[in-house]
Amino acid sequence: MAIDLSKIPNTRHVEQLREMFSKKYNNGLEYALSPEADGLDAFYRRSLNYHSSMAPWINDAYPLKDASVLEIGCGTGAASFALSRVCGLIDSYDIDLPSIAQARATAKELDIKNVRFHDLAPDWALRDKVDLFLVGESAKYDVVLLPAVLEHMQISERIPALTRLWELLRPNGVLVVYDTPNRLYPYDVHTFRLPFADWLPDELMLMYIDRSPRREVADPVAVADDPKHAMYRFGRGVSYHEFDLAIGLNEIEVINDGYSRRLEHRMRNDVFCGMLAETFRRYAPHVPPGFGKDFLELVLRKKWNKIQLIQRRLANDELLDGFRPALMIEAPEAMLEYRIPEFRGPALVIEVLKHPWSSRLVVSDQSGANIGTLDLYSPYHLIDVCKIPLRHDTSIVRFRTEPLKPSQGRQAWILGAGTT
Repeated sequence: MAIDLSKIPNTRHVEQLREMFSKKYNNGLEYALSPEADGLDAFYRRSLNYHSSMAPWINDAYPLKDASVLEIGCGTGAASFALSRVCGLIDSYDIDLPSIAQARATAKELDIKNVRFHDLAPDWALRDKVDLFLVGESAKYDVVLLPAVLEHMQISERIPALTRLWELLRPNGVLVVYDTPNRLYPYDVHTFRLPFADWLPDELMLMYIDRSPRREVADPVAVADDPKHAMYRFGRGVSYHEFDLAIGLNEIEVINDGYSRRLEHRMRNDVFCGMLAETFRRYAPHVPPGFGKDFLELVLRKKWNKIQLIQRRLANDELLDGFRPALMIEAPEAMLEYRIPEFRGPALVIEVLKHPWSSRLVVSDQSGANIGTLDLYSPYHLIDVCKIPLRHDTSIVRFRTEPLKPSQGRQAWILGAGTT
């Protein structure tokens, strides 16, 4: 990752980093970006990157001014301090207590008051623990920030953590993944520097790990009490599969990714990225292109607070136009039933396909009382997001269809549902 300090505006943040680096190392900040400084604390390089690249990249798609931020894996505060210049209140968490202590000391030195650093239990993300994280809170933050952190979590931690963190986002808020190696890329540049390392099953990778040229990584894993846990803590690639399982790709809108001009200095648009792009196009067109880069850099917008599908009758899973997952209700007896969560908005939001075969969608509560109807007929294909007001005591909603005179069929395609 090349950063040209001469091209970064000399903001107050850069000035303070320059003063801190000079005081600590008796050298210019340019030295922190040189190959000779690889053994130094990466705080300065990372903070410059987050300040000059990541923050503007997010802001291009989602305005950061006064945004509330939840950061997981803050380390010594490199991203926290960079974003503190533009955001509102930032709650930053990490499992490494010495790093948190250092971050608090740096915040005091920089006189930064809008960042709160919190200790995080090492097992916070396990399925039986994660619901206790910010318990009682829902849809609280505008931004959830995951800078270079998911790859250091085990699979059993990643999926519950993503689910819980998504719940903590307000509708239209964003989850930001940055500097995260892609499991699907055929070379592990992040951890073991071996081809196909992230493609291998854990058991086989642990047997092969002594082939890694990075002895400072391979040797500690080999002698660890729990080698698999140690291997993941050093880093294993992440792919779209975790996001699909934890959230659902149809619940996510990618509003910026690693192909942004802001990240041109990080790009490796090589044959492998092209191979992944072609694979997605042919076999998984519902997967956004940003999940095909060598590193995952994604700004993921939350459309709504998702509601849970608890029952369906004669409703078919379909791939709409070969691109988007959908549920189709067609038969007179077909039905979808959703549970409305305790933390909910005042309106039901439904993403639907309107076309010449669409009919009327009827929404009712558990007793069968009508909540609202949507006429979905359109002479041409149109994907639309519709809202229906909800009573405060509604806990279950049911979708069914009824005939609509202009329609050529009795179909309703549901791409997603939530409250806002």
